[in-house]
Amino acid sequence: MTLRDTLVGVFRRNASRYLYAALPPGQVSDGQADTAALVEGRDYFRLWLTEMSLKRDRDWFKTWHPAVQSLVRFQFGTELAEVPNIVGEQMLKNVDSAHLDRAIMLNYPLTSLMPFSGGVVELTAALLAMQGQDFVKRFIGVMTNFAALVAVPQLSAALALAGPVASGIEELFGGSDGEMHLGLHQAFTHQGGGGSELRPGYLVAALATEADLDPGTLWVVNDRLRQGRSAAQSTPLTGYAYLLLRIQKETVRDDWEGLTAIMTPFSTAIEALGAAEMERADSYYRTAIAAAISSTDLTQADRRRVAEVLKQRFAEAKDLGLGGVTAWSALSDDVAAIPVDEALAQGEPELAEFLPREAAGWSPAGPGD
Repeated sequence: MTLRDTLVGVFRRNASRYLYAALPPGQVSDGQADTAALVEGRDYFRLWLTEMSLKRDRDWFKTWHPAVQSLVRFQFGTELAEVPNIVGEQMLKNVDSAHLDRAIMLNYPLTSLMPFSGGVVELTAALLAMQGQDFVKRFIGVMTNFAALVAVPQLSAALALAGPVASGIEELFGGSDGEMHLGLHQAFTHQGGGGSELRPGYLVAALATEADLDPGTLWVVNDRLRQGRSAAQSTPLTGYAYLLLRIQKETVRDDWEGLTAIMTPFSTAIEALGAAEMERADSYYRTAIAAAISSTDLTQADRRRVAEVLKQRFAEAKDLGLGGVTAWSALSDDVAAIPVDEALAQGEPELAEFLPREAAGWSPAGPGD
């Protein structure tokens, strides 16, 4: 049985105990302005743990240890990927015995930015309660550090770790008298896909039923969950254990340094220009372009936009005789300057578009070249 099967099975058995609500934009103040559903090949998404609250209903942090777990299943390139994460109390600031019954703002990323390639995006998230002594807490800590290796910008290189992380979480869940304290399970589709469309916004999972807690009275103000007749008349929600999650939508990445398969060879190409090693510069430039237009970490639109920006930067550096590494902080601005819908409409990029001087028989440069 997989981690997904285990968590979904537990959720279904206990679903009547849980309140789940996707809060509409009208119940969110100062939220993301763009609330439209994600478009295949155009947009990225990221999952955040925004806020959480624990009730004084057990001996937390002594014989019971909290952990927030997530599993996102989605189409990644040509494969169906599962991205697990688990976050223990040592990574959740102010989640301790002194703050029980109080909402804690966390804004903790559970995933990196991931390209939306259509199909179904399945989300399982849970607040786990693990019973045991200090060794359980230490094991959760080890799994937290291990899971962080998967939540990286270059997901394509980290997916090999996803299986062991999921297996470790499943073993922890099954071997420590653990239980799903509360959870949510939802599947999202593309725009017009006939189901719950994947769109930016806030998701609430609470240890309550709709009879206990009316979703229409819940509001998010400055990333805090509140209850009342209106946002202006609301007060912080108390009396319930809950998770407040956020789905972020972007059309441009903000983590270029982590995409080493593209950025490392391009940096080497610029450095080679500074050393007047023109053949080496061209070789590494072409390696970077090949990596960009085939990257599963980029959307279809960004595969074209990034390749175009690298082409422009390399040509400028070559003309000016510049060396050294260009500033990646401005890369997002350069990519965003190319209209995303225009890039998407042009279809998948071709290598020849960005290699005007391509030589027959060329192959990407390797680390030892």
